[in-house]
Amino acid sequence: MAKMLGRTITEASRRGSIQGIIPTLNCLAITHNQFMDDIILVGEVGVIKAKHFKGIIKDYEKASRYKVKYDKTRIYFLNTPINR
Repeated sequence: MAKMLGRTITEASRRGSIQGIIPTLNCLAITHNQFMDDIILVGEVGVIKAKHFKGIIKDYEKASRYKVKYDKTRIYFLNTPINR
């Protein structure tokens, strides 16, 4: 099931629903990193983009019947202008 989540995120990136970050020139965008039962989602800052990520997680919960532990979930914004 974790592979399904990764594929769903990759497909959403291809469609343009979410955008990862590009660390260097000539490099693919990074949208997520998975390790065991943890996942780090990486993307552009914005309410619409965040809603797309949340929608992907909700779809994953429905399909897998797993529940995300939102009390253990954290969101960090890096190098973000204050007015965003």
